[in-house]
Amino acid sequence: AENVPVTWIEDILDHCCKWPNNEYVFQTKNPDRLLFGCWECRFQLPLNHLIGCTIETTDAEIIKAHSDAPAPLKRYEAIRHIRGLGHRVFITIEPILDGDLELLARWCADIKPEFVNIGADSKKIDGLPEPSKEKIEILIKRLSEYGIEIRQKSNLERLLGETFEET
Repeated sequence: AENVPVTWIEDILDHCCKWPNNEYVFQTKNPDRLLFGCWECRFQLPLNHLIGCTIETTDAEIIKAHSDAPAPLKRYEAIRHIRGLGHRVFITIEPILDGDLELLARWCADIKPEFVNIGADSKKIDGLPEPSKEKIEILIKRLSEYGIEIRQKSNLERLLGETFEET
């Protein structure tokens, strides 16, 4: 978020760079800030890193009504650019929200993430528009067709009505 002080980010990345044998995972809803806010400054990412981006819907109006996060299209474009620069990336679709989930699958295919996490709203926030079981099944089917590894969280069971093991 924009309210995270730049000095905190610098301190964390500086510390990570001191331990290059570790693998670091950075998760953000604002990859544009990571892309431009960090790399135009003195920020240096540790060598062994994985960058995750949360894109819970394609619908900008849903995000605007429930979050201060950047619009989904903006996040998609930024993480795609980061991937294009050669960085390892993953996508998190949690909490999965209603929207054009076929488009979201195409975005994921375009980004070429190492994997996609999918989960439901575990905080049970009233008013979050959740997709139908059928939409989620189509998303999972499309991601599979694109050859993308899918990691389903156990909380997705509530929306799918199925039991499966979390990967």
